[in-house]
Amino acid sequence: MGIGNRGLGTGAIIGIALVSLMLLAMPSLVGAVEEQRVEETDSSFTWTEVFPDNWASMTNALYEELTGTPGNISGGTMKMATAGAGPGTKVDITFTGMGVALIYATTDHGGIATVEIDGVSYDNIDFYSPDVTFQVKEVIATDLDNAQHVLTITRSGTKNPASGHYHLLVDAVDVYTPSPAEFTVSNLAISPTTVEVGNPVTITADIMNTGDLEGTYTVVLKINNAVVENKDVTVAGVATESVSFTVSENTTGTYQVAVDSQTGSFTVFSLTSELPILWIAVAVVVVVAAIGALLFIKKRK
Repeated sequence: MGIGNRGLGTGAIIGIALVSLMLLAMPSLVGAVEEQRVEETDSSFTWTEVFPDNWASMTNALYEELTGTPGNISGGTMKMATAGAGPGTKVDITFTGMGVALIYATTDHGGIATVEIDGVSYDNIDFYSPDVTFQVKEVIATDLDNAQHVLTITRSGTKNPASGHYHLLVDAVDVYTPSPAEFTVSNLAISPTTVEVGNPVTITADIMNTGDLEGTYTVVLKINNAVVENKDVTVAGVATESVSFTVSENTTGTYQVAVDSQTGSFTVFSLTSELPILWIAVAVVVVVAAIGALLFIKKRK
């Protein structure tokens, strides 16, 4: 037997027996989301009663006092539509997000509730089970606009034929909201990697937002560990944008480039500074060629 008839203020005793405690697994959701548990004591729950005191409070302490068995109520409390509650007894739960799941308990005295979000009907929820089961999770919707919605759970006045009554036991909701923007930097590219003094070097990278929400990321370009430029890049949720920098250096040498953890380098050279070496190389080639030619002519004679 489970949570039996009780009218708040009537002094009637709840006949309850706990057979098992369990947490049912939640179906997987599409997309990356954040989950937030909201207890039934929150102001976002609005309780409508057909008759006074239709919604009674149940606590873990009271449950254990009545049954001798510890309860497993989320947050330690839940609301129960009592034996005297008529059809139309309901709770409206206001939430902001892209999905919601109802956390409730089932019992052998559980009834059937209708479910609506913003006036749109969803599958009914049956609060009946042969044994008391706490923290049952029913994912109702996961594809809503990320906006404010109202989930309505209403006592229908119907029940499973095996149930002894029409109780509803509302414990909490889990609200699913889009994950915040989160960024990674990849695909650093430097072109050209060898350049003459004063000529431009283009540095590009990809900025990926792995969150659901749009966000702005400040990309920092460092050369030889010194910050040379910042750029703000706005990236939509689950999308990638490219960022580009153009730099030039007037001193020869190798320059280390860093954009976040992405690193690379480019080398700057000067034709003027290397001209004497070039002329020496040309002179050596000419001399060697001349000697070779003289030796060849001498052998022919």
